[in-house]
Formats: sequence, C-alpha cells, structure tokens
Amino acid sequence: MRRRNCHCKRRQYDLPINLKYQLLSLSDGWDRLGMSFKQSVLLPQSLGGKVRFRDFVQYEKDWRKTNRRRGKLIDKKSDETVTEDERTELEGLQAYAEY
Repeated sequence: MRRRNCHCKRRQYDLPINLKYQLLSLSDGWDRLGMSFKQSVLLPQSLGGKVRFRDFVQYEKDWRKTNRRRGKLIDKKSDETVTEDERTELEGLQAYAEY
C-alpha cells in the first residue's frame, strides 16, 4: 500500500521533460554541496531536454541491461509494434547511446 501511494504521488509531480530540464538547470553553474566531485550541471548539455534525470541515473547504473532494452525497442519499432510510450522511451535511450 505504501509503495503504491509513493508511486501515485510521484506521478502527480511528474513534469514534461522539457519543463523539468528547464527547472533543474536553474542551478547550473552553482557548486553542489556534499558532492565528492565538481558538478556544474545536472545533465550533459547534449542530453538536456531529451533524457529525464532519473532515467540518466538508471542508464548509468546498468548500461548493459539498458542497451538490451533499447535493442528490443528497436526491434519493435522495425516490426511496427512499438507503443507511443515505448517510442518515447526509445528516443531517450537513443539520445543516451549517442552521448
């Protein structure tokens, strides 16, 4: 029950990717406290507005698994069986792969 409620709340605050990127990039250029490395931007510029931050973190975590998913979506796109949500996911995966 608790997990379901957290998921619902998260969906309430899920902004369109371009708006979220604009909002999060307001802090670009500021020192981020508590980081063991210098980070002046949240996402690489080439990915701005194409990949959600949470997706970027997930892709970084296990690229092999992510790339297998990308391959399956490419196959579905070729077979013309890809859904609109999958097409959006594939666009983010492609942007990350090209990064």
